[in-house]
Amino acid sequence: MFKPVLPSEITLSYLPFVKTALVDFGRTAREPGLLQSVLWFLLVLSLFTFVPGLLNMSAPSVSVNAYLPLHTALEFAAISIAIIIFTVGWAHTQVEPTFRMVVLAAAFFAVAWLDFSHTLSYPGMPDYFTANSLEKAINFWLAARFVLAIALLLIVLPVSERAMMRRVFYAATAVVVLYITGMHLWFLAFAESVPRTFIPGTGLTAFKIGAEYTVIGLHLLTALLVVLRYRLLQGFQPALLLGAVVQLSLSEFFFTLYGNPYDLYNLAGHILKVTGYGFLFRSFFFEAVTEPYRRLLQARRTLLDTLADQHLSAIAFHTREAIMITDAQRKIIRVNPAFTDITGYAESDVIGQNPKILSSGRHDDEFYRAMWQCIKEQGTWSGDIWNKRKSGEIYAEHAVINAVYDPSGNISHYIASFSDVTEQLNAQEQAHRLAYFDSLTGLANRRLIIEHIRAAQAAGERTGAYSALLFMDLDYFKRLNDTLGHSKGDLLLQQFASRLQNYLRASDTLARPGGDEFILLARNLNQDKQQAAIQVEILGNKILNTVREPFELSGQTYSITVSIGVMLFARDRLSVDELFASADLAMYQSKELGRNQLYFFEPEMQARLNERTAIEQDLNEALEQNAGLRVYYQPKVDLHGTVRGYEALVRWQHPKRGFLNPGDFVALAESTGQIIHLGRWVAQEVFRLQADNKRAGMQMVPIAINVSPREFLEQDYLNWLEEQLKLFDIEPQWIELEITESAVQGNFALVRERLYVLHNMGFRLAMDDFGTGYSSLSYLQQLPLDVLKIDQSFVAHMVDQATDRAIITAILAMAKAMNMVVVAEGVETAAQFTALADQGCDLFQGYYWSKPLPWSEHSSGVQP
Repeated sequence: MFKPVLPSEITLSYLPFVKTALVDFGRTAREPGLLQSVLWFLLVLSLFTFVPGLLNMSAPSVSVNAYLPLHTALEFAAISIAIIIFTVGWAHTQVEPTFRMVVLAAAFFAVAWLDFSHTLSYPGMPDYFTANSLEKAINFWLAARFVLAIALLLIVLPVSERAMMRRVFYAATAVVVLYITGMHLWFLAFAESVPRTFIPGTGLTAFKIGAEYTVIGLHLLTALLVVLRYRLLQGFQPALLLGAVVQLSLSEFFFTLYGNPYDLYNLAGHILKVTGYGFLFRSFFFEAVTEPYRRLLQARRTLLDTLADQHLSAIAFHTREAIMITDAQRKIIRVNPAFTDITGYAESDVIGQNPKILSSGRHDDEFYRAMWQCIKEQGTWSGDIWNKRKSGEIYAEHAVINAVYDPSGNISHYIASFSDVTEQLNAQEQAHRLAYFDSLTGLANRRLIIEHIRAAQAAGERTGAYSALLFMDLDYFKRLNDTLGHSKGDLLLQQFASRLQNYLRASDTLARPGGDEFILLARNLNQDKQQAAIQVEILGNKILNTVREPFELSGQTYSITVSIGVMLFARDRLSVDELFASADLAMYQSKELGRNQLYFFEPEMQARLNERTAIEQDLNEALEQNAGLRVYYQPKVDLHGTVRGYEALVRWQHPKRGFLNPGDFVALAESTGQIIHLGRWVAQEVFRLQADNKRAGMQMVPIAINVSPREFLEQDYLNWLEEQLKLFDIEPQWIELEITESAVQGNFALVRERLYVLHNMGFRLAMDDFGTGYSSLSYLQQLPLDVLKIDQSFVAHMVDQATDRAIITAILAMAKAMNMVVVAEGVETAAQFTALADQGCDLFQGYYWSKPLPWSEHSSGVQP
């Protein structure tokens, strides 16, 4: 079993997207077109920008009288472009407001004001409210640059195309008005609190340079997102936007170089800012005015052509197949009568609406994104969609959607044709469920889990990521069916499946191949086997904990546990059958180690399985042929060494393996069900011995028989014991039946009922291995027990461990209060015997007195 420690994990799920986006951008850049031209322009511009810096060239200064008009002209050109962008954006938001238009319009409203204040604050201009200075001008400059940089970053995010309500524009405008007002109050009334940006004689401060590089960083991040989302950006021209943000970055770089406010670096930065605004306006104007107008003209021309087509009107629009036509913005402009027959919507209900009006909610956003991406790339899409009629009824349609292009190659319309295939899909779905899913729980069946495992193996071969196969088997589930009925068993299986669903990820598969067995396939785990094991161990412990919570079975509470075996695989090249066998073997080992736990597969387990199988077959032969099995007897003595009883213990003289102790085969017999036959064979040997002792007139003492939980809960067990008493003609008080605490757990009512029947029949009843379980302390006083046996694990350390002595003292006190005889097991030393005797223990069993021996080696049947 792995014993890992929890480490940190790194998720690399975005790398495939980044790689694909960069390859796609590179392919587009190599093709002649607008993007290639912009990139060449930026390359030349970058050389012009960085070469002087690399060569450490100082820029000549321009006289103040010449510089101030140039600066003012450049700034008013930039302000004019900003006002135009705001005005066009405002007009666009009144018709079709989008997130991008709202952000750009509001941002350029702020930029125009702040650039205006920057221009009027420049040294040499008339004082703007307060005395002008270069720092005052720089403050307004930086305030505008941050607004613009953040706005450009926002408009390339995935939410930028999302439609907005008109009031969002007014809210955004109000926010920027507050920003503009705040900046003016700060720079004009509290200028002394603003960090220094320029010191005469020294130059730019670290704060000013750092602020410029922050703006540059925002612009470069925007440029990176444009590259990665180049194919996804819709409505405007991303090549021009890329050119704009790179020019603005270069502009800000110049503003980190100048040593005085009148050198050519400063002037070059202003020129690049204006050209950057120009690129941005061209890209923005394309979305806001040019492209919508062009699409409108083309849509009108295409629609007139479409409506003029008498053949389409007579044949296509009057077929039994529904037809829906939308414009390029996906607004419905026409439907045929079959559309109304299928959906229930009249033409007047849907004209001007988006086809989303039919959405059923059964498909997620990813489904529709993939569909429209296919139409964008291939011009067509076909498939099955679940939609909703006007009445609210969900129906299935097989649809074909085609894009219609204008002479310029742009999409002008979409035409969708579809038919109702609800009955066919329902029939297919039912057949699929019967073929791939379990009818009781709705989980995947064996066939489907095998397909998913093969897919996980293929993925593991590619990525090296581990997957895990978890075999789960409910412990003692047969007991539930036998005692409460199969209907309650089915209810528990359904609840068990429902609980496990809470721990599944989208990539996981939970299956029920049959009976009380479940299989969980956990995919896409860590590439490191140890870390993958940690993930599975956490998942397995969650499952173990949730199963331990009681189940409500139609008014009855029932507790059960589960044993889990785990097989990890990635590039192991094992067959599905080998994976199943390994996980099953691990689960089997989990049961061997006490059930209710998680166990990982180990290669050595296969060898143990082979040995186990051989022992199982040999034990069957030994029971059938009554060969090799022996009963040994260990005495129980009192304080004076007088034998007061025996415990019958089975031994096996194996023909090949030699002498075997119970630990070598009893647990195997318990798990395979052979324990029932083995237990009854031992019991018959004890009955036969006691009958012989009775006929021989020997002094009779009770002989204890260990009864396994599985044997004790057999339906005919009580009748079988009664038959043995009659068959051998002995009194039941000479037979002591030892049960363990595990027999009581989860079946207390049934165990209690059976114990009272046995008590009334006259059998002596003992609780074996007391103190090692979880429930008997609370149930003990409700059971008709005669004997309590202290487990040898407490006796072994009682001399040197105060805790074990305290436990034994408590057990003795409790047993004495309930008039039970206490037997201490595993007494091996005089010190242990003395300590137990001093505490008032009644009987002692262990090697200190005698090891288990054949009955013939006990003198006269009684060993003093």
